[in-house]
Amino acid sequence: MTEIDTCQRGSKPCSGSEKPERLIELSKWFLDEAYKKGSTSLLAEENLLEYNNYVRASLSCLFNALEQYKGLLTLADEVYIHYKITETLLRETTSLDLASEYCSRGLQLAKRCESLEYQIRLELLNFEIQYLTDKSKGKKTSFSYFMSIAHHCESLNSITLTSIIEYLKIQYFGMIFEEDQMYRNYDRIIERLEATLSENTFTFLQLVLVCQLQFHLFRGNSIEIALEKYQRLKESQERYAQYTKSLPPQFKAITQILDLLISIQDDDFKSTKSKMSKIDALIRELKTLEPWARNFRFCVPVDVKVAHQEFALPLQINWLTLREFSMLSYFYCGVSYVIKSWDGKNRTEMLFAQCQKYIGYELSEPVLISSNEMEAKVLRLKYFGLLINFYQVLAKFQCNQWHSFNRDEFPQLWKFIDDYNLGRFSSQELVIYHKIVDKVYFLLALQSQRMNDLDAALHYYLKLRELHSSSSTELNDYNFFSDTILASYKQTTSGVGGCLQEAKDYHNQLYYLATLNLVILTIHNLRRLKLRSVSEFDEDYQLLMDRYAKFLKLKNTLYSELVRMQSLYKTNVLLSSTLDIFVRYILADEGQPVEIESAHLEKFSQISPLLLSMVYFVKGETAKNNRSQSELENLNMKIQLYNQSFKSSCKQSGFGPNNVGYLALKEISNIIEKNQSCFDKDQLDIVQLKLRDVKRGFETRKRKLDPESLPPSSKEESVFSSQI
Repeated sequence: MTEIDTCQRGSKPCSGSEKPERLIELSKWFLDEAYKKGSTSLLAEENLLEYNNYVRASLSCLFNALEQYKGLLTLADEVYIHYKITETLLRETTSLDLASEYCSRGLQLAKRCESLEYQIRLELLNFEIQYLTDKSKGKKTSFSYFMSIAHHCESLNSITLTSIIEYLKIQYFGMIFEEDQMYRNYDRIIERLEATLSENTFTFLQLVLVCQLQFHLFRGNSIEIALEKYQRLKESQERYAQYTKSLPPQFKAITQILDLLISIQDDDFKSTKSKMSKIDALIRELKTLEPWARNFRFCVPVDVKVAHQEFALPLQINWLTLREFSMLSYFYCGVSYVIKSWDGKNRTEMLFAQCQKYIGYELSEPVLISSNEMEAKVLRLKYFGLLINFYQVLAKFQCNQWHSFNRDEFPQLWKFIDDYNLGRFSSQELVIYHKIVDKVYFLLALQSQRMNDLDAALHYYLKLRELHSSSSTELNDYNFFSDTILASYKQTTSGVGGCLQEAKDYHNQLYYLATLNLVILTIHNLRRLKLRSVSEFDEDYQLLMDRYAKFLKLKNTLYSELVRMQSLYKTNVLLSSTLDIFVRYILADEGQPVEIESAHLEKFSQISPLLLSMVYFVKGETAKNNRSQSELENLNMKIQLYNQSFKSSCKQSGFGPNNVGYLALKEISNIIEKNQSCFDKDQLDIVQLKLRDVKRGFETRKRKLDPESLPPSSKEESVFSSQI
């Protein structure tokens, strides 16, 4: 299906001459036939050859119309044909120089016949060509050309036209804007459209509201503001209910999935479950809508009025088929349950299995699509499959299945690792697949830490911080791609999120998770070095002192970052509580009490027993004696806190207590042993027997996690780690 079919892109002039008209229609037919072959064009060389032959035939018809029947064509006909040639060359070939040549000719003709519609269309196509070929720093050349288009459109005094250009500026250059500037640009468009809203601009307004909310969620910013922006979107739809009938069905799906994402980011499981039920009902309703089912495109119509001319400049949105939308919904729901995988209910596994099945269907079933679009779709779906693998491994780690990250269980993920290490990916594939690298680093870091390979874990966590640093490093995206702006644009349009728009530093989730784990490893290394018996006359004295100084400097850096993060994540209950424990107890010279609201403790119990166990342990460690109570009452208070820590640590389905629980039990034993006058021997015997049982359980698990007991496919040489 061509863009004309989908979006009615441009009113086609009619010369009244039969032969040129038939050639134009035949050109469209050949392109339609090519798109029917698009979904299979990548499967075999002969399929791609057949596809390209149809594209060539389509172009040949247009060339013939210009060359053989020029005398029969009106000026408007010539403009239209030049536009279609430019568009086809740009979308379907690599002949950008030829596309630029026809675009320039068409632009001159459009100015001669005073066709403002095609003048703007051709200027935007010319900009696209420049954008793809622009090698100047920060794409200054193409940005300058785009701004000249913007100034021209602004001079025409059309709010709608100016808003379209502002929207396109965000799509192409938003990745280099500051976050505040992005919000201001979106707000400016919204205010303009709301001031002169009509049925013809309502869908465009909804698109801008959606994009602003999507940007906010992608950056991982505050849930409160996300809720405000979502409310603004819903209020707009309710206030102008008479216009909603003109919305494409995809907008209802987009609105609901954004609502679901807000609940997921807020760790609100009750709300997530309710919203997923609504999405299930919506999917059943939408299955009856044939226009969407296998069509991944939809159109946002925008009518423009300038002086005496009226024309449409619709925006084509390449999104998802209905099945892909279903898959995305199940995926998000599966991700929300990863953190609860410890309960052994396997909800995540079932949801992800359904997603993988849908990927197989999408890759095998035909769809009307260009070969380039199909290539982008295949890359996106394969990336999505790898992303699912990443979360599947995390879910298994949550259940103490640390051996699961191996070739036998996750062949797709390990094939990616092999292909990446051996440089088998094309530059186009790397634009998408490079976004999996940080996930693999995180899995390797967690597994190495659990297997007691602490140097490797330290290496991977530091690499993660490099990858998501706002400073330019040799590892992150600023230097990885030769044209980072274009790479980020292609990532965004492919649906995987632009690398330049991702949150950086401690705003980034993987960055702060790496930081928290680095704190633990850094303190461990400092304590281990302190215990070394060494004098200044020892041969390795200076080496050890340098190592100690390095870890001390790292500890101070990490502490400063965690303190800054405390103010940033005040409303995120799980993270703010974790940060309080790290700053006030783990990193503090003298542990300070950590105050947690009682209402939050229940949430921890449902989501993260480990965090709840840590909270009670720190409370026990920092509890002060109450002078109005007896010694026994104070001791019992501490024992109760440690006991709560131990019980919380046992909540993980099918396993004994974690290390925090073991330490809590040990503290109970120490209290009873040191205060035997307050406790009877039976109490001490019970605790010590429990300690021995727990210790035996740890030793059994440790043997199971010994690297020598790993399956052969897990004991590979280093991955992504030539620097180790």
